[in-house]
Amino acid sequence: MRMGTPKALLPWGNATVLERIVDVLSAADPDVTLVGDRNPSTDNPDAGWSVPPGLASLPWLPDVPETTGPVAGIASALRADPRATWLITACDLPAISGEAVAWLLEVARETWSGVVERPENAVDAILPRIVTERVEPLFAIYAPSALPPIERLIGTGQRSLQRLVDVACVATPTVPVPLQSAWTNVNTQVEYERLRAQLGV
Repeated sequence: MRMGTPKALLPWGNATVLERIVDVLSAADPDVTLVGDRNPSTDNPDAGWSVPPGLASLPWLPDVPETTGPVAGIASALRADPRATWLITACDLPAISGEAVAWLLEVARETWSGVVERPENAVDAILPRIVTERVEPLFAIYAPSALPPIERLIGTGQRSLQRLVDVACVATPTVPVPLQSAWTNVNTQVEYERLRAQLGV
């Protein structure tokens, strides 16, 4: 909440950033779940911000209590349905696009095809790269097998998902240049206004 309001509720066109993200994800898969504490500053979830009315019926999972940050939300999703493969996005990616989601899902299909015949193809997560030295864990895909290494990170006090590449089998495909803006997050008012101007929103 660095800009005085939760980033998910910032206006984006005729909707909020969160509504924009849910709209894009729902076009690929209607089974969308919100994850995270409703108010990061209090233990009382009823005192926190609410989602826009149109999203009020979506399932909502709280963060796991042992840690904080995005890793707490991803662990919560993987624990909630240990058999599911999750496409995870942050709530501050207003430039997310259907094309970027389709690319990521196609990478997943290619990555996990033939795993039964070729076990070496099995990976725990697909964390795209835009720059060589970092992965993008907050618009990425996590298989059920990602939970044990994530639990190990949590158990050792690690919160950075960048460390997942050291403790899990991770695919790190490079995002095509035309799609890279979909991974642009907004942390400050300046970044938010700059992205709005760049995309003409």
